[in-house]
Amino acid sequence: MSKPSSAAKSVITNWASATPLRSRSGTNFAAELAEALRILGAGKPRLLGYADARVPRSAPGCPRFCDAPLDEAVRRLVTHIREFRPDIVVTHDAYGGLPGHPDHVHTHRVTVLAAQAAGLGQLYPDAGAPWQPQALYLATHPHSAVPALRDVIGARKAAYSVPDEQVTATVDVGPWLEQQDMPIEKSSLFDRVLGWV
Repeated sequence: MSKPSSAAKSVITNWASATPLRSRSGTNFAAELAEALRILGAGKPRLLGYADARVPRSAPGCPRFCDAPLDEAVRRLVTHIREFRPDIVVTHDAYGGLPGHPDHVHTHRVTVLAAQAAGLGQLYPDAGAPWQPQALYLATHPHSAVPALRDVIGARKAAYSVPDEQVTATVDVGPWLEQQDMPIEKSSLFDRVLGWV
């Protein structure tokens, strides 16, 4: 897909809060995300300021991302795309990934529209100069991968996947697993995310 994280200078994310959210153990998730990105050399996160669907207190007074007005969320993301000017945009598939998280489903909708709108100057003219990403990839899981993922997602949880023949590109992340383990091991989110799957 391009170059490894060392070539990335920024990351746009819909997850995270307008105010710091702390876990029961006192971990600041926004600070954890920033530290993980620093370790990976991916710059600072760009937060859109919506609350997590499952943790509304993550951004008091703000709508959950899955409830955010579509036009407002698209405008915010178009602004970031036009500023960052990525060649490739990656988002969740229409199912929202394996767990079907409502924020991930909304992320798909918003990102698909924003990636298209970013290149059209007549849309959101106040959001910066138009920029059209060259490609939009949907992160998904083929049906054939689900059995191997059962240890992670649990036997009874729904696993949203697509027919193998619909997968048109794969990325071998093996060379970066060691580097990625470092932020994951430092993250209290790891157990929490697995609990949500």
